[in-house]
Amino acid sequence: MAKFLGTLLAIIIGVLIGGYFMHQMTDINLKPEIHSEEESQVILEKIKKVFKIVVVEGEFADVFRYQDFYGWDLPGFRKTAILKVKAKVSVGYDLEQLKIKFDHTNRIIYIENLPEPEIIAIDPDISYFDLDDGIFNTFDEKTLTKLNKTAKDTIRSTALKSSLIPAARSQAIEMLDMITGVARESGWKVEMGTPEVPIDDPTKEPENERRIPVN
Repeated sequence: MAKFLGTLLAIIIGVLIGGYFMHQMTDINLKPEIHSEEESQVILEKIKKVFKIVVVEGEFADVFRYQDFYGWDLPGFRKTAILKVKAKVSVGYDLEQLKIKFDHTNRIIYIENLPEPEIIAIDPDISYFDLDDGIFNTFDEKTLTKLNKTAKDTIRSTALKSSLIPAARSQAIEMLDMITGVARESGWKVEMGTPEVPIDDPTKEPENERRIPVN
């Protein structure tokens, strides 16, 4: 009798274990495979030559809160959003209008149109910490684009009021001092501004020595 009960118990345990594994295998086989396809085509539309240098960078972080409502500030009519913004701001100089002239006779280097420092680039990383739609007031693509722009403009305004611009000016002074020192060692002098007397172009033939073509 004991042997019979042991055999029966072993059969029951075997059936339970087998049923468990069959259930697992069936559950796995019934799960549909997820197939996804992504396609992207990036086109270079325009190339523009620039002459800009970055002299200082700053990192900023901000939490931006937004809400609006239609008519009444009641649940269902209100939508809210909280954005976490991190951005790297690069400040430097646009040297497109900068002019450098050489007075070879007096060995003077003139630097003209030195620009003021400006924000060259803002590289933002914007994430939505909380996005709560109202039943009758939801976020659309236009509103989200507006939020991104507002967050970036806030970073720009904060950066302009920060110490980045003065730091860029100090960096430019250090660079000019270095250039002045190198020029001095070579027997040259550096001056800011336009020369009082126009500098003759050494590649241009003097008027009184211009050759008259012979027919």
